[in-house]
Order: sequence, then C-alpha cells, then structure tokens
Amino acid sequence: MKNFSPSLGKNRSRRAFTLVEIMTATAIMLILIMFTTRIASDMLKAYSNTISSLAANADSRAVLDPITEDMGTLYFPEDGKYWLEVRYDENDQGNLTGEALPCVYFFSQARDRIRRIVNGNSTEELPATIAAIAYRVKQESPFGTTVSSPENLSYIFYRSTLNTRDTQGMAMGYVIGNQTATTAETRLPSLFWKSSEQITDPTDERKYNVKNWATDLQNYTCDGIVSLYFSFWYDDLDDGKRKIAIMRNSDLETQMRQSYPDNDIRVFSKSIAIASDKIMFDERANNTINARLRAIDVSVTILDQAGRELLSAEQRQRNSGKIDDEKFTQILREHGVTYTRNIKIKP
Repeated sequence: MKNFSPSLGKNRSRRAFTLVEIMTATAIMLILIMFTTRIASDMLKAYSNTISSLAANADSRAVLDPITEDMGTLYFPEDGKYWLEVRYDENDQGNLTGEALPCVYFFSQARDRIRRIVNGNSTEELPATIAAIAYRVKQESPFGTTVSSPENLSYIFYRSTLNTRDTQGMAMGYVIGNQTATTAETRLPSLFWKSSEQITDPTDERKYNVKNWATDLQNYTCDGIVSLYFSFWYDDLDDGKRKIAIMRNSDLETQMRQSYPDNDIRVFSKSIAIASDKIMFDERANNTINARLRAIDVSVTILDQAGRELLSAEQRQRNSGKIDDEKFTQILREHGVTYTRNIKIKP
C-alpha cells in the first residue's frame, strides 16, 4: 500500500527568500529608519531651538521691561542737576570690557518701589514717590559666593530700587549738593552708590552698605547678559537739531552712522550725565552742552542656554572666568541674541 500525503505537492512548491531579496528588504528598512531618525532629530533640534529662543526672549523681557518702566518715569526737575548718569569706566569683567557693561544710576517713580516699611511691630507708609535706582552687570555666580567656581560664573544683571525714605534722606543729597560733593560736575548719582552709606532694606529690616547692596543677590534679575548698550537721543538747544550720543565703540558708531546718516553722532569715552536742560560728557565742565533728552534706545544681548553651557564648559576647562577671546567671540556670534527697545522721555 502506498503512503499518500496530500500536502506533499504544496511543500515542494514553496521556496525561501533569496539573499538578494533579504539584502534589498534590509536596505529599505535601514533607509526608512534613517529617514525617520533624521525627521525625529530635526524635530527635536527645532523644539530645542524654539525653547532656547523663548527662554532668551523671556530673559530679555526680564531686563527690558523694568528698564522701560523705570526710564519712562525719569525724575528730571528743572533745577540743572544731573539726575541720570551712565558710566562705562568702572566695570570690566571677565571677557567683557566696560563699554559693554555700563553702570546706570538715576531717580524714577518706579512702579514697584517700596511703598511701606516695617518699623518694629508696626508698618510705616512711605509717602514719597521717587526712588533711587541702579543697574549693574557683574560676573559672579547666581548661586551665591559659596559656589563661585569658574564654571558657575555668569554675567548677571542687577536692578536695585532703593526705598523712598532713604532716597530722600541720603541719595538725593549727593545730587543736590548736601553731601561731600562741592561742585556741580561732581554732584552725580554714582557718588551715592559708591559710598559707604548704611541703607535699610525693607524686605528683611537689615542695614546694608549701599555699595554692597547694589549687587546683592536679592537684586538679581537675570543672568547670561553679555552686553547692554544705551543710545541717547537729544535736542541740541543751541542749533535745534536732533542728535544722538553713544559710548565710544567702533562697531556701534559705524552702525549708527549708517542707520542715521542725517543725525549728528556725539561720541563720549567713559560717562554721560544728564540734567533737564544740559548734558555733560566724560565729567568735564568744558564738555557740557545745552540739550534736552528726548528718547533712549537700549539694546541687550543675551546668551541662549546652549551658549551659557559652552561658556561654562570653557571657564571650567581654563579654571578662570576669562576664556580665550576668539572662542568667546565665536560663542557670542553663534549664541548671542540681541533685543532693543526705544523709550520716549516724557517732557
């Protein structure tokens, strides 16, 4: 008797995949995987860039919003005193020179000024409206002095708003002439902020040396700041022309002359002091003009997160807050984001 298997014919008709077919399928799968991976990588990169851009934008607002509000209510009484001062000669830090890191001192009706102060067990209302304000950029650790190793050093923007009682009782005296300054050219707001006056901080009821308090961490606003530039638009009261004053910086000067060919550009070397009807350049009485401030352009450059990480890594590698200038310039070029505001000065 014959053994018969009904499936014998089907088994004989099957054949395995050839090597060429397997290799072709594998190649297609690899192409698909690579294509999918590339898309995912591009999406992640775009997402990372978006987040970094949003973070830099938020940081810029943290700096520019208070500057806009503060300078929008500048205190300029018609008394010929210098109530606004910007200095570029005392703040070299790390890879940045003073021309990128101005110290700004002025008086303003700041919206967030201290309105009351604790006095023992009671609260004292502060009726005055004018506050002394200082801006500083300083290279240090945002985590405090206990974590001040080079990789933690960053360029921090500080905004210090003095309570109105100490503003009236001390700070204004340096401008009006009640303190040590004897001539109009030396009665400048910076004298107060560089003094050893003891001010009261309402947030903790402690006494502080005003010079140290100006860059205390409680006045920290934002880090990653790598430049802060001001351009001052004013009317020359002698010839009636609208002019611009800027700090001496070849790149900025070239840019301004190209952008505003019809305006005279006045360049100063280290400081500008502004009163209601005059401007003094570089603390020299013979370098004073009759002028009225009309607007201020403020420009801030901030490193995105990737730039801050690169800067931190370079500082750690060199074990110093100052890195190679060429490398620093490259980081700024690739990761620096610049934002600008125009602030109109109320007459």
